[in-house]
Amino acid sequence: MKVENSILDDRSPGSFIEYNSVLVHEYSHWLQHQGTTFGTFLSALKYTQESTALTFLREIPKPVMRRLWQRREKEAIPIVTIDSISQYFKPQSYLANTDDLNIFGQIWFDSQWVYSFMNDCNTIANPSGQIFGDTISDVFLHSYFYNDRLSSSEITEMRQWYSFDDKEIRIIRFRNQFITSKLLMECQATLSELQLMIKYSFSFSKLYSFEKYFIRRLDSLSNTSYGLPLEIFHSLLHLNPASNFSLIEIDRICTTVNILINIALNPPLPLFNLGPPTNARSWQWQDIYPPLRFIRAIEAVKKIGMIEYMPTHAQTKEFINKIVFVSQIPTVIENDFKESKIFRKIDFSDKSLLMTENMFDSHDYLYWVQKKLAKLRENSINFLTNFANCQFGETSTELLNIIFDNSPIQFIKPPFYWLSNDRMASEDNAKFHNGLLRRVALNYCLFDAIVGIGDFDLQEFPPEISMSENFKGYVKINMYNLIVDTYNT
Repeated sequence: MKVENSILDDRSPGSFIEYNSVLVHEYSHWLQHQGTTFGTFLSALKYTQESTALTFLREIPKPVMRRLWQRREKEAIPIVTIDSISQYFKPQSYLANTDDLNIFGQIWFDSQWVYSFMNDCNTIANPSGQIFGDTISDVFLHSYFYNDRLSSSEITEMRQWYSFDDKEIRIIRFRNQFITSKLLMECQATLSELQLMIKYSFSFSKLYSFEKYFIRRLDSLSNTSYGLPLEIFHSLLHLNPASNFSLIEIDRICTTVNILINIALNPPLPLFNLGPPTNARSWQWQDIYPPLRFIRAIEAVKKIGMIEYMPTHAQTKEFINKIVFVSQIPTVIENDFKESKIFRKIDFSDKSLLMTENMFDSHDYLYWVQKKLAKLRENSINFLTNFANCQFGETSTELLNIIFDNSPIQFIKPPFYWLSNDRMASEDNAKFHNGLLRRVALNYCLFDAIVGIGDFDLQEFPPEISMSENFKGYVKINMYNLIVDTYNT
């Protein structure tokens, strides 16, 4: 999470709000990625892709893998090649194990294709229904049926659950831009910022004009792609521009849209759902793809209206149930998180837990976070749907009960902070922080190890990390060990 800590030097109300808005925005993303079925699915898909890669490559004879690694390092030939023009997987002719390596390359590419398309449409074309079916089923086959002796007919049936009709697979354009799942997340996080500003309006003295400040931020949102989902909401409901409403009405609109986005981000996907719909062999694309679910949820608001100002947990739950009933959108509302066989069952909130660097993988930690956040569906749904509102009024008690649990490792917020001085910080146990950082880096660089060449790209990390020769050396040595020198057990 990137935070501008220097803003604390400015004592104006605007600076104070801006700093807290950044926190709310980034916390919202954490909750979206770890607290919704769509977010946990993307995480599980990445884990399945990474785990499959390591398992497969460790089966390749070591002399062959050493030669592949040498080509990657010295001859600029990646292990898996993506065609620079078509952006599709490009089969190679290897010195040995060609068929196996090309099958692996296709599986790797299909996983990345599904991930990118469902998240931000960052692909040239749509994956086919069969690719969706095979890739999504790989997630739950790997996580929940690992080592189970399933028959070929059982596996074939499972691969049908998410094998969408090719004609159904479509994306949404509005104002000549794609409305993507990632864009819905950005909109929800930004609307949470606006809600925080409204609640903090009392801190403005006569020296500062909150109205001008707020309208400027509202106009800024409407001029970016982040505001497109809100614009769609106003368009379909034939509402006037948001700036024409009172602050309380704007807050109601933000709360309503955020809940609709949360509904959109909770389709029946693994790790919460492991089966087909009750009345069909396969799910439909419109039931799973968040932007299409968002449009259907807006249509339901036409019939039942917006939610109340500052709703309680019970009111939010009732509103969600009404939207789901009227729209007939299959939605995971309750805590249906499924126990997986493959993650280590570590309770990171256990104060007696002795942290060691190799005791856990980053995905073990994320699995723990996701399980904890899933429980909040039972009594603290506002925390997941409208994070900013939880800091005020009646619902603030929900936030206080969650925050003050005295756990050594917190699950409600990101474990790392990228500060304005380009250093990385963490509020957690130092051994946990260091171990997690290394595991995150190795999992992140596995993508580069497969389809990249030469040095590993660490640009997504703060310069303190990405420019560290020691850290680069750690990644290079351990990536080689993970892929080339390790055998499957």
